[in-house]
Amino acid sequence: MILLVGVTGRLGKAVAERLLQDGIPFRAACRNVTKAQWLVERGVEVVGLDVESGAGLPEAITGVTKVISCIHGLLGKSRHSIERIDVRGHAALIDSCAAAGVQRFVYMSALGASPDHPSEFWRAKARTERYLQASGLEYVILRPSAFMDLYAHDLIGAAVLRGKTVFLLGSGTTPRNLIAVADVAEAATKALLQDDLAGRTIELGGSENHSERDVAALYAQVSGKPIKVRSVPPVALKTLAAAIAPFHAGIGRLLRLPLQLAGRDDLCLNATESMKRLGISPVCLREYAENRARAGEASMP
Repeated sequence: MILLVGVTGRLGKAVAERLLQDGIPFRAACRNVTKAQWLVERGVEVVGLDVESGAGLPEAITGVTKVISCIHGLLGKSRHSIERIDVRGHAALIDSCAAAGVQRFVYMSALGASPDHPSEFWRAKARTERYLQASGLEYVILRPSAFMDLYAHDLIGAAVLRGKTVFLLGSGTTPRNLIAVADVAEAATKALLQDDLAGRTIELGGSENHSERDVAALYAQVSGKPIKVRSVPPVALKTLAAAIAPFHAGIGRLLRLPLQLAGRDDLCLNATESMKRLGISPVCLREYAENRARAGEASMP
């Protein structure tokens, strides 16, 4: 039995859809089971699990042979959410899986995870990678680049399709690799099932690197909409992040990310060979944007 942890998040939903599409049985775990009724209606067992408190953990892993974790605390409201979920929560989950004899643990990390990264989120990912590697569990660590669905579409492209002004956080000139969530989900299913991936740390990425300004220009091309871009300067970002963080730490983190990531060369990636070895042909940004434009995004309020 496969256990999918974090099924209500963007990636968790995509992995669930992929498993359903491939006819692979699994159990889904999330903190609020009412948000996963769409899976119950499709015959999937959904169980409550809170990795912060450990509530539901024994029941969730009973009879489980493989686990994939898609949870994270980046956008959590609490300023301690990354420590609680990405570090302590994952440690508890990993320990329980090791004690229960789980055969494989697939961990969703992030491209560029390192102990000295300027972002707390990437540092936490690196800590959990090391914890998992020392746990004795068979593992596969996946390091995807930035999600195209969020960083290209939600934050930039959707506004272009609606004819609205795009507000870039910072200069918008730092290039980064982008990958569609559906491609990450495909890689995740392969990490669960393929024997030859055991013990590997795999970088996942799309075929291209784009700056935010590149993304806005491309969406304008495919939609025929005039491009309207304004940049929120670093000083304003710092001020805004500081003002919002006490009320919602996750939004504050999101606002600080452009400042922490500006100019970093580990945001870019040539993933051609690694994706080819997985048998995945990642969607390019132009194709993705064209698909979203055809889906009628411009008509959304």
